[in-house]
Amino acid sequence: MSMRSSPLRRAAALTAFFLLALVLAAASAAVAAEQVTVDGVLHVRNGAKPSGGVRTLTLKEIWRAGGEDDEESIFGLITRVVADPAGNVYLLDTQLHQVHVFDGQGAFTGTLSREGEGPGEVRYPVDMLFMPDGTLGLVQTFPGRIVCVDLKDNPAKTFVPGGDAPTEGGFLTLSDVQGRSGRLVLGGVESTINQTEGFQIRDNFIRSYAADGKPLVTYAHKSRKYEFGKLFIDEETEYFPQFRKWVLGNDGRVYVASQRNAYAIDVYAPDGKLERVIERQYVNWTRTPEEHALVESIMTAQLRNVPFPVEHSVSKTEETINSMMLGDDGNLWVLSSRGWHEQPAGILATYDVFTPAGEFLEQVRVACPGDSSKDALMEGGKGRFVVVKGFTDAMVTLQTQGAAGGPEGDEEPAPMEVICYGVK
Repeated sequence: MSMRSSPLRRAAALTAFFLLALVLAAASAAVAAEQVTVDGVLHVRNGAKPSGGVRTLTLKEIWRAGGEDDEESIFGLITRVVADPAGNVYLLDTQLHQVHVFDGQGAFTGTLSREGEGPGEVRYPVDMLFMPDGTLGLVQTFPGRIVCVDLKDNPAKTFVPGGDAPTEGGFLTLSDVQGRSGRLVLGGVESTINQTEGFQIRDNFIRSYAADGKPLVTYAHKSRKYEFGKLFIDEETEYFPQFRKWVLGNDGRVYVASQRNAYAIDVYAPDGKLERVIERQYVNWTRTPEEHALVESIMTAQLRNVPFPVEHSVSKTEETINSMMLGDDGNLWVLSSRGWHEQPAGILATYDVFTPAGEFLEQVRVACPGDSSKDALMEGGKGRFVVVKGFTDAMVTLQTQGAAGGPEGDEEPAPMEVICYGVK
C-alpha cells in the first residue's frame, strides 16, 4: 500500500467544539452517499460516518535507526520514504541533502547524492520517486528540477520541467512529484517579477509532463499578483494543494484537495477534465492558542527574510485535509486535521478511506507507539510503515532556521529516529 504523510505540529488540547462534533457524530448513523450534479460535475456527498465502520491496523517493529543510542545513523530531517522491489528502504534527508539506504532487515548500506550543484548533486530535496528508467529522482525546490542518480550513486540525466526553456523571464520552484505507469505529475510554482512596477506573479500548478520535460495537462492552477508596496499574506487565501495534498491514481486520474476549509476532493480524468468531487460532512479543527501561536511564529520568522514590510493573517482553523495517499487497491486514504489531533491511546493516526467512486468506505486507525503531536507516519513499501520520531520539531526548526522555536525550553531535541514497522 502506498501511503504518505507529512503532518505539522499536533497539539494536545480537547476543545468544547470538538466535544460537540463527537456528540453529533455519535448520534448519527452512517448513510449512503448522495450523488448530485452541480454545473455538470458529479458531487458524491458522504455523511460524517463511513459505511464500513472503523478498524485498527496494528503495527509491529522490524528495525530502527538513529536516536540517542545509535552513533552511526545520524539524520537531519527525513521527509520521504520509498522502497524498491527488493525491499531496500530509501530515506530522503532534506536537511543533509542526501538519501540514506537500508536493506530489508535494517542494515545501513550507504548514501546516495550529496549537497552541491554538479551532476547527481542536490540542494534541499523535498520529494523523491523512482523514475521510469529505474533511477532515483530527488526533487529540488529551487531551481525546480529532479536530480537523478542510479542505485550505485552514479549521476543520471536531470529532469527539468519545461525542457530547454523551463521558464520565460521567471523562475520555477517544485514541491511534489508522483509517477505511476510512466506518467509524471509535478506540483510547483512559476514566478515572474516586474521590478519596474514592483510586483510578482505566482502561478501555482499541478501538471503532467512528458519524458522530455514538456508540459502536458494542467489539473489545478491558481494565479496571484503580489504588489511589493502593499503586500498582505493571508494564510487562508494563500492555500493551494501541495505537500502531499494531491494523489496520482493507478489509472492516471488525479485527486486534489482543492479547498482549505471544506472536505472536498476534486477528481480529474487523465485528460484534465473534472469528473467528480468527493465530499464528506466534517467540522474543521479549531486551533488551540498554542497551535495558533506556533503558526504565527513560523510565519513571522519566514517573513523576516522579506526586504520590506509585510502584513499577515493566521487562520483560526487547521487545513481540513492534511494529506492524501493511495492504496494498492485504488482506494483513497485521507488524513484530515482530526485524523492526527487527539487520537485514542496507542493510535498514531486515523485515516478516512474512500473507494475510487467516492464512497466513504471506512476509517483505519494505525496503532503503534508514538506521539501524534511530534512524529510522522510514512509508507515504507512491502506492506511496511515508517515512523519518523521528532519530525515536527525538526521541520519547524528547518523552516524558520530556529527562529520559531522547536521543543519547549532550552533542552536540546533528541536525535531523529526512524522506526520501520510491519503489519501484525
